[in-house]
Amino acid sequence: MKKHDVVIVGAGPAGLSAAVECAKAGVDALLIEKDDIFTPKKSIEAFASTIESFRLNDCVIKKIRRDRYLSLESKTVDIVSERPYRAVIDQQKFNELMVKGINYRDKSRVVSAERKDGNILLKTSDGEEVETRMVIDATGYSADISRMLGKRVKLNSSHLSAGYQVKGDLSEFGIDDETCLHLQFVADTRFGKRIAELWLYPFSENLFDIGWGYHLVKNDLKGLKGDALMECRKEIYPELRRIVKEQFGVELGEPLKEYYGMGNTTIVQQPYSDNLLITGEAMGMVQPIYFYGFESSLVQGKIAGKVASRAVREKRCTERDLKIYAKLIGKDELFSYARENMLRELIIAGGSIVGEEVSEAIVETLKK
Repeated sequence: MKKHDVVIVGAGPAGLSAAVECAKAGVDALLIEKDDIFTPKKSIEAFASTIESFRLNDCVIKKIRRDRYLSLESKTVDIVSERPYRAVIDQQKFNELMVKGINYRDKSRVVSAERKDGNILLKTSDGEEVETRMVIDATGYSADISRMLGKRVKLNSSHLSAGYQVKGDLSEFGIDDETCLHLQFVADTRFGKRIAELWLYPFSENLFDIGWGYHLVKNDLKGLKGDALMECRKEIYPELRRIVKEQFGVELGEPLKEYYGMGNTTIVQQPYSDNLLITGEAMGMVQPIYFYGFESSLVQGKIAGKVASRAVREKRCTERDLKIYAKLIGKDELFSYARENMLRELIIAGGSIVGEEVSEAIVETLKK
C-alpha cells in the first residue's frame, strides 16, 4: 500500500491547481486522473490577469480584443479593448504546463474510498491501494469521492455542453480572429425549451472551437443516466449545425476534435468534512449564465491545496479544522479573478433585458 499526505482526484483546472499548490508547499501529494492527461482537450477563455497570475502564457493560442454577445432579444453587445484583455488557451497545453513538477497517475480511476483510523483508503481501477490523510475531490460534476465517503452533494441544477474544433472562415460569422462570439437563445431540447448558449473561440482565421450547451433542472437529471446521456450526445452536433445554419447561414464541416461536459451549478454549502475538501465543479461553482468555471476553479483549487497542505502539516484534518476552507473561498471568490468574469456576464445579461441604452452604458463602464 502506498501512502501520501494528500491525494487529489481529478485533473481538471481545480485539481491541477490544487496539486501545484501542494507541490509548492512541499507536502507529499499525488494527483489521480481517470483519463489520459495529455489527450487533446478543449480551448478555454481566460482573462489576462489570470494568465499573468498563474503564468499561463505558454498555453495561449490567440489573444482576444473583442467579445461579441448576441442576446435573446437579438441585440448585439461588443466589449472591445485596445489591448488584448482575454485570451484563448489550449487545455492540452495547460495540462502539460501544470503537471510539471507534480506527482501524478493518469488512466487510473478511483473505484472506492473509505475512512480508516483517521485516514482515507482509496482503491484504484488498476488494483492499487493508496492511504492518505487528506483527499481533495476535484472529480467535477459527479463529485465521486465525496459520495463514496458519504458526503451528500445535491444536484438540483446542471448543464450539458459540447464543443468541437472545426475548420472554417471566421468572416462568415462576421468576426475576425481576435473576437470571441457568444449567442444566447432558447433551444428546443429533448427536455423541452431551455436557455442555451453557443460560443465560438478563434484559433486562427480558418480554425476555431465552437460549441453549445444548456441548463438542466433536477427532473432533467433523472433522465440522464447510462445510455440516455450517450444518446443525448449524439444529438448535439447535428443540432449545433442546424443552429449555426439558421443563425449565421454557415455550413459547419466535420469536427477535427470533440468533447463533452456535464457541470454542476448547485453550490455545495459545506465543501468539506473529515479529511476531505471539495473543489471546482464538484463544488458547483460553475458560472450560471455562460456555464463557465475555469477562473473560479483555478482560484478554488489553489485555496484547497493551501488548506490541505497546512492541515496535514499540523495534523488537523477534522471537519472543524477544515471549516476555514469555506471562509477563504467566500473571501477570494468575492475579490478574485473570478469576479471579473462572473460580474461582467451578469451585468451584460441584465443589460440585455432592461434595454440597449443600459447595455451600452455598462459596456463603457466595463471598458474603463
